[in-house]
Amino acid sequence: MIDIVASGKFACFTRAETPSDRLTYPVMTPSAAVGLLSAIFWKPAIKWEPREISILRPIQYHDRKTKELQKAPTASNPLPKRTLRHTRMLKDVAYRIKADLRLVGYGKEESKGKYFAQAQRRIDKGQFYSAPFLGLRECYAEFRNATESDTPIDRDLDLRLFLGWNYEAEDQEAEPVFFNASIRGGTLSISSDQYDRIYPE
Repeated sequence: MIDIVASGKFACFTRAETPSDRLTYPVMTPSAAVGLLSAIFWKPAIKWEPREISILRPIQYHDRKTKELQKAPTASNPLPKRTLRHTRMLKDVAYRIKADLRLVGYGKEESKGKYFAQAQRRIDKGQFYSAPFLGLRECYAEFRNATESDTPIDRDLDLRLFLGWNYEAEDQEAEPVFFNASIRGGTLSISSDQYDRIYPE
C-alpha cells in the first residue's frame, strides 16, 4: 500500500452535474487521486486504486471569475469569443491518500511488490512523470510520504461522488461511474469492489 500526503494552495474537483460553472466537491475524488498517483508513477500493467482519502485541513472555499476562450478564431471570424466562467475552488488543502494497485494485462503474471517498490522510490525522491495536480492542472500539488502526525479532521459527510470512467462499455461511449460515499471522521474509504465498475476484466 502506498501512503502519501498531497497538498496545495488550491484544488478543484469539479462536480459532473455542473458543466457550465466549475463547482468543486468538498473532498478529493478517487479519480483525482488516480490522476495524481499516475503523474508520479504509471505503467501499462497497473491501475491505481485509492482505498482511503483523508481530509487533513479544514474545508475552505475560494470563488473566482475568469474569462475563458469559448471559440477559437477562424479565417471567417478572426476575433476569439470569450465567456465569463465562475469557479468555486477549495483552498489550502491537504489529503492523505492510501492506495493499492491492480495488475492488468501482462501485469497479471507479475508481482505487485515490484511496482510498489518502483513507485515508493519515486515518492522518496520527489520524482514524477508529469506535474501532479489537484483536479485542475493549474492547481499544482506537492507530495511526500505520510507520517503518524498526518491525522484527518473530525468531519462527517454523505456524498454522491464521481469514481471514474468506464471506457470498456460495449457499443457506447465511455460512461461516468458514481458511488454513494460516506466520509466518517474525515476519511473516505473505497472498497476494491467499487473499482470493478471502472476496471472490468
